[in-house]
Amino acid sequence: MIAECHVNCLVETDAQAYANAEFIAAFNPNVALALLDERERNQQYIKRRDQENEDIALTVGKLRVELEAAKSKLNEQR
Repeated sequence: MIAECHVNCLVETDAQAYANAEFIAAFNPNVALALLDERERNQQYIKRRDQENEDIALTVGKLRVELEAAKSKLNEQR
């Protein structure tokens, strides 16, 4: 079987072929589901961070407007 792999794929050594076989053997439906769950958690985390970043950007924008208004008011008082 290993010899067939050398002909049909880019694996160059038996060690590589065995390592690939071990990796493939370790992958099963439970591993797939765990990876999908992790991916979903990561996507939700990214979504929360994106929302927080948007909220921060809005706050910074409002603060800049307030700062400019305060500067303008100070300049008018002089």
